[in-house]
Amino acid sequence: MLASCLTVALLLVSLKAALAKKAESPVGSCGVTPNADCVNDMGSCGNACCSAEFKTSMGVGEAFEALQSYLEDGGADGLFAYVGGSGGLNIPASQGSIWDSIFQGTHTTIKARYVDTLDFAIRSAKDGGSTVRAFSISNIAGALGDEGQNRRTISLMGQDLGLGSMKVLFGCGEGPSLPASKPVALEMLVTSTAATSRGLERATCIFVGSLATMVAIGALIGFRSFFGKSQALQDANAEASYFLVA
Repeated sequence: MLASCLTVALLLVSLKAALAKKAESPVGSCGVTPNADCVNDMGSCGNACCSAEFKTSMGVGEAFEALQSYLEDGGADGLFAYVGGSGGLNIPASQGSIWDSIFQGTHTTIKARYVDTLDFAIRSAKDGGSTVRAFSISNIAGALGDEGQNRRTISLMGQDLGLGSMKVLFGCGEGPSLPASKPVALEMLVTSTAATSRGLERATCIFVGSLATMVAIGALIGFRSFFGKSQALQDANAEASYFLVA
């Protein structure tokens, strides 16, 4: 009797969880439902990725709870999930703001079942509200392109939660999808300067070598000329001595 009651209870819990979970929809999968936000990214993070921010009027705690609930409920297409994280961090950030929360989730495409990792960090804004930083990266090995899925996932969340306009920080199919660690113009200048320096070094070596060769040839000619004159003088002296003796 007790075993039967436990079985019924477990079935009810499973049924409740199944009913609570949203039905899966293709609305958030670029491979099935094309959208203007499906802008293909090409290996911005090695794999395709997208990093963006939303400045919202929500407070840091409200924004954290809204995003966490969104992920746990499956999001707009029933394919989002919450992994874990924490709020109430109270860690100082730049310009007087405070990092409040950091957490992670996932999104799965409906057909190919590609899983992307989602990372979030929320900080306060000094003029009120908060800034939500969102990041999505393709999990499969060698995802050079993503058909815009990472950007679509982040923009879909922002639209559903009313976070405001999305500001792209990195990747997301924007060009160039490269870190600005060294300006291209500076790199070209350094390369050109190095090439010029190497050219001057080679020219100097050639000039010094030619000069040394000319000096050696001149010395040889001078030596031979001097030796020839000395030999002729010796021969003349010998001839004069011969006549005097004779």
